[in-house]
Amino acid sequence: GAGAGEPPSITSIAPAQTRPGEIVIIEGANFHPGIIVSIGGIAATEISFENLPASIAVTVPEGVAVGAVAVTVISPGVGSSPAATLEILPPPTRFIRGDVDFSGTFAMTDPIQILLWLFRGGELPCRDAGDVDDNGQVNLTDAISMLSFLFQGGPPPAAPYPQEGVDPTEDELDCTAPQDG
Repeated sequence: GAGAGEPPSITSIAPAQTRPGEIVIIEGANFHPGIIVSIGGIAATEISFENLPASIAVTVPEGVAVGAVAVTVISPGVGSSPAATLEILPPPTRFIRGDVDFSGTFAMTDPIQILLWLFRGGELPCRDAGDVDDNGQVNLTDAISMLSFLFQGGPPPAAPYPQEGVDPTEDELDCTAPQDG
C-alpha cells in the first residue's frame, strides 16, 4: 500500500503531559498495523489503529520513568521515526481525606490546622485532604464538617477515607505530601 516503504514520522503527541495507563494520540505519517511504539524505551502493548495512516491512540505503558521521555514509532524492516518527546507526570499524591497534617489519622489537630490556614495563613500542603466535602474548595464548612464528624456523629469525609487513596475528582486543589526529613 501507499507509504509501506517509508519510515513512520511523528508530528504531534497529545496530551503533551500524561501518566502511565493513560492514552495519548500520536499524529504523523506512515502508521500501519504491525508498527511498534516505544515510549521511554518500553514498547506499548495497547495501540488503536482506528484512524490510520495519520493517527494512532496509544496507552502509555506502566513502568515508564517520570520526566521527559523519547517516543518513537518503528516500522519493522523499514525504519524508525525521529524521536518526539512526551512528559510523564509523577503519580498523584495519595492521602486520607481530612488528615491534613499527614499523621495517618483524622483527629482534632486536622480541623485546627484548616482554621489556622484560613485565618492565620498557616501551612496546608495538601489542600485536597482539607476539602472534606470534596467540593473543590477548602473553607470554614470543611472545618465545621470535621468537628461535626469527630464529636457529633456527622457524615464522614468524602473519599479517599478512611483508607489512603487518590482524589477521585478533578479540581484546582493540589496535594503535596510532606517530605520525610
